[in-house]
Amino acid sequence: MVDVAEKIGRNIQRLRKRTRWTQAVLANVTGIPQGQISSYENGKDIPKIENLAKLANAFSCSVVAIDSRLARVGMSGDELRRCVLDDIDQAILAELEGLPRQAKLQLLARIGELRNSFGLTAPDNDTPKEPGALRP
Repeated sequence: MVDVAEKIGRNIQRLRKRTRWTQAVLANVTGIPQGQISSYENGKDIPKIENLAKLANAFSCSVVAIDSRLARVGMSGDELRRCVLDDIDQAILAELEGLPRQAKLQLLARIGELRNSFGLTAPDNDTPKEPGALRP
């Protein structure tokens, strides 16, 4: 039986080769270190949800195309998207801790702009308004 990590790694490698990218190019596009991409492709590691989302975005595919286990979750695409965005929001909030209020507001506004430009806004189109939460 094929290990889950190996299966995901083969999917990443297949998608990468289909786009005719090297691991270095994929690393540059996603911001994921090349060594980490190599670990994924060799079945040594499984991408965390934020990296899974970055890979899916880079390949213009769903996360299910990379990790088929997510198809069995029983979530709609919008529900899965919201969960991924919530995970990303929590990571962003952790990074913003300790920054002055004005800096947080500026960064949250910029994050909202970037999300909109990449079509990553939550289905109800709410954008970050307060430094205490990315969504009300």
